Amino acid sequence: MQVEELIQCNNALSKGVSFEIDFEELKNEKDYFDYVLTKTSFLFNISENEIMGRSRKGEVVIARQFICWFLRRQSTFKRFSYPAMGRLMQRDHATIMHSVRKIQDAVDIYKNKNFINYSKQINKQI
Repeated sequence: MQVEELIQCNNALSKGVSFEIDFEELKNEKDYFDYVLTKTSFLFNISENEIMGRSRKGEVVIARQFICWFLRRQSTFKRFSYPAMGRLMQRDHATIMHSVRKIQDAVDIYKNKNFINYSKQINKQI
């Protein structure tokens, strides 16, 4: 992950978007995915169509990778499998695995404080 990409992540995560979830409205994995996609779209200020598209722009890729990482970490619907996330994201499961690793590396290796704090905040809300 490039330094510029980490700065973009820090800027996006510092907005403090809440991921509080009304579980009554979320009936299945697809609904949950759509909810996370919408929140991430707002968080990163990137349209949902761009996130789901084929763009390789750094900010779009980071948003896409964040969704994969977030879905893999959550436990509401068990854990999303890599193939299930791949179907939802319209990507190969290997791409999803790479995405999860990239964001986890930002947390583990680079000690990205915003990711660490944000993951704690998300874990408390779910």
